[in-house]
Amino acid sequence: MACSNSVLAALTNKALSTSTPSSSSANAAAAASNSASNASSTTVSAGRGSNRVIKGFIKNDPRLTIKANRAGTRGFRAPETLMRVTHQTCAIDVWAAGVILLCFLTNTYPFFLSNDEANALIESSQVYGLDKMQECARINNRHFETNIQIPKTKLPWTGLIEALNKEKMQTWSQKDYDDAVMLLRRTMELDPNKRITAEEALKMDFLQVD
Repeated sequence: MACSNSVLAALTNKALSTSTPSSSSANAAAAASNSASNASSTTVSAGRGSNRVIKGFIKNDPRLTIKANRAGTRGFRAPETLMRVTHQTCAIDVWAAGVILLCFLTNTYPFFLSNDEANALIESSQVYGLDKMQECARINNRHFETNIQIPKTKLPWTGLIEALNKEKMQTWSQKDYDDAVMLLRRTMELDPNKRITAEEALKMDFLQVD
């Protein structure tokens, strides 16, 4: 099972190069992932002045500090936890289960590995794209902005799995694979209000026993 801090750079470069006609976009995405350690370039703001975009590292940041539950294992925290949303539900646990499934499907552990929330958001952005991450921030009454170049659109789950685990996925039955990807999509929905519940997940085809 793969274990590398640069795994997102590799899979982003490979997946984009096969799904988009522009090689420059793939190169930009790979470079952005390599720059993800520069957490000072990412801004998530809320509350007063949440519409004010501030880029780069800020000494003596005047914005209000957001205090929220930050429980969870690094790499398995849901986006609402990373954005310090004060009202969190059991949906954060469903997200963590989805990350575990993603690790199995991609044969990559850990899939997400960041030292802080800013880097974790950049990692997620490499998969979900800037547009969806900004929409996720709006849903959670937050504002997400970064001066790191990342893809605007989401990478397909099937593209990530094929890029990282093509040899093994070819041995799976098509139905099991399709069912697993569907469960992955539902558990790793950015919007916690649309994310599948544990009760609903247990009724999905992938978790049924013949």
